[in-house]
Amino acid sequence: MSTLPPDPQAEIARLRRRATVWTWVAVAGVVLTAWSWLGRPSPSIPSTKSTSSTPGRLSWPPASYVKDVVCLPEGYGVYTYFTLAAADGTPTASDGVAIVTYGDTRFDYSGDQYYEILRRDTFPVRSSAFETATLGLGAMAHQGLIYRVGRVSLDELKGLRQSSTLGKVSVRFIPEPGCTLYAATTVSWPD
Repeated sequence: MSTLPPDPQAEIARLRRRATVWTWVAVAGVVLTAWSWLGRPSPSIPSTKSTSSTPGRLSWPPASYVKDVVCLPEGYGVYTYFTLAAADGTPTASDGVAIVTYGDTRFDYSGDQYYEILRRDTFPVRSSAFETATLGLGAMAHQGLIYRVGRVSLDELKGLRQSSTLGKVSVRFIPEPGCTLYAATTVSWPD
């Protein structure tokens, strides 16, 4: 015989905390697997000085934060890219692991907003995969370094409701163990 807990809201909060802990345990396992895909135990940040042993190699200052996460509607899906910046704000590139999460805006029984995770991708990133691109329009146009995550069809976002209009896309970038850079943006799902 099933009985309801004395405080359903407390039970919901407890289950959410428990799910969050297990999600981070799973993410940690995927990150460690991604480090092994890179072929070394931990990534090294490129030197800011060029070396004679690697002529022509671009060297970048270490990434201090995720400057932008951009998610644009493209057909029946969204196209995502992100940029990194050094401590002084200059664009930079870095080896590491990226965790891109797509979430849908939901409301709980009390009317508080939260995000239901629809998809989470974890993958290794190489500094050589960053591309120079013109960002902005007109007088605001400038050169930047972007990492193209790519396009995700709305059909690939499991649990996206037809009535959904807004969501959130977040990027956690891990340039080295123990260092996590984070940024997120609100996205308007295409009709």
